[in-house]
Amino acid sequence: MVEIESEFQPFSEVGGDFLDYFLLSDGTAGLYLGDVTGKGLPAALFAALAVGTLRGVQKTGTAPNAVLALLNKRMMLKSVSLRYAAMQCAKLDPVTGVMQVAGARMHGLALLCKSSC
Repeated sequence: MVEIESEFQPFSEVGGDFLDYFLLSDGTAGLYLGDVTGKGLPAALFAALAVGTLRGVQKTGTAPNAVLALLNKRMMLKSVSLRYAAMQCAKLDPVTGVMQVAGARMHGLALLCKSSC
């Protein structure tokens, strides 16, 4: 059994910082951490779009690098103003204790992925 605990204190009331984690259909946990450039409502809306898209993409135990690649494809279809962001995506298997991690930086919605899995 694995217990995930977090404390998230964004810099301001509305912004582009995000943290999300949830159980997946294969019994693993998906974890996401990111920061969108800028402040206020535009950054917050882009972060919400990224998290919502991630939750839509990551419903099974797909590897984090594949999740970020699919996120890139989906985000490129959205006609939103260009933003820059950095994010980490992980999949934790509580049975084996193995965590796969991938990182990406978004430059104008194009994800440049680096993966350790």
